[in-house]
Amino acid sequence: MVSTIPSSSPPQFSKPITNKGMVIPPLDLKRFKGSFKHFCSVKGLVLDQEPLRVGGKELNLHSLHEKVIAHCGYEIAEKTPDFWMKIGEELRLIHPRDVTSARLEVTDRLAAIYKRCLEQFDTIYVISFVQEVQHRMAQDKTIG
Repeated sequence: MVSTIPSSSPPQFSKPITNKGMVIPPLDLKRFKGSFKHFCSVKGLVLDQEPLRVGGKELNLHSLHEKVIAHCGYEIAEKTPDFWMKIGEELRLIHPRDVTSARLEVTDRLAAIYKRCLEQFDTIYVISFVQEVQHRMAQDKTIG
């Protein structure tokens, strides 16, 4: 899906954050498409017309975004050994009872695709969402 990436390294962002008690919803499909298209434009990412494939199955980036955000983001993946296995199962890229080496290949590819295509996007989204909520809460305190 991403065929060219600028030669200069993009700025590094911290991993997605989670606020205790705050539910951060994934973007709906329409907002995801618009926001992701803008993100790719700003970052100089060129999307191929061919869909991404994992384990011979098509991977929908919006679905991947939804699943990772629902599980509190990439930071959880680093702390949870079976994170990508669970995401792969939820996306129906792997069968829960499959014990072949292909299962590990699928989870490795899934993690690599997320890191390459969505990690920075989701980090920016989560930080923006939290900042917006905090801003609204601060406004509510000054009004109330």
